[in-house]
Amino acid sequence: MEGLTALHKSKWNVPLQPNDETRLFTQGFADALYCEVFRVDDAGRDAYLPGVEEIISTLPKRERRILLRKILDGANFTSIAQELNINQHLVYKIYDDTMQKMRRPSSSFKISVSRYIQAMDRYRAFHDEVAPHIKEMIREKDEVCQRTAILEKILDKLGVDEDSLPFARDISQLHLTPRSYNALKRCGYETTDDILKMDFYDLYRLRNMGRHSIENVIAKMREAGFTEWADKIESAFLVELNVKRKLG
Repeated sequence: MEGLTALHKSKWNVPLQPNDETRLFTQGFADALYCEVFRVDDAGRDAYLPGVEEIISTLPKRERRILLRKILDGANFTSIAQELNINQHLVYKIYDDTMQKMRRPSSSFKISVSRYIQAMDRYRAFHDEVAPHIKEMIREKDEVCQRTAILEKILDKLGVDEDSLPFARDISQLHLTPRSYNALKRCGYETTDDILKMDFYDLYRLRNMGRHSIENVIAKMREAGFTEWADKIESAFLVELNVKRKLG
């Protein structure tokens, strides 16, 4: 019984002969494998030998032998099963599983010259298109960082609080009430510069921009350092309120 078991194990892992090993890494085998993977009759010049070698070298010897005998030699599953001393259904399953793995995009594109080259061309095109933009973004970021560092040093020497300066900023930094913020945002007013272009009636005509919301915007813009604008809008606002009171 032990002798039969040992014989069975030795047959299970039948080593490839040196000449067989060489045949696996030839253009002829690459062409045959290409036809099987892509289910075509002629590989033309599309089979990519280096890609085939990369995939085949990762397979166990049993799978490699089955592929060689089936694809290159045209042997049927019965004869291959007899050579390996295993059930022919198991041989078919091993072969089918191996082919399914090779038909996955991660493997199949390596087997095809055109697909491999197309993938590389797409990568190169993407890199060539994006790389200059990335470099420009990095350069601009470095410039901004340098200018910010210089400005911080100047402000520090002058003893000026950066938050008190009227720099253009996103309206979210004004800490408006939700109603005021949404009324501005909905109409496309994204920054304090956008608000500075508004007069009182632009602000007054915004949907959901009532008295308290206008007062909120004026107060927050004044806190942000835009005093002149806040005073101008507030004056027009007070005039409008007086007119409404008189009309009654």
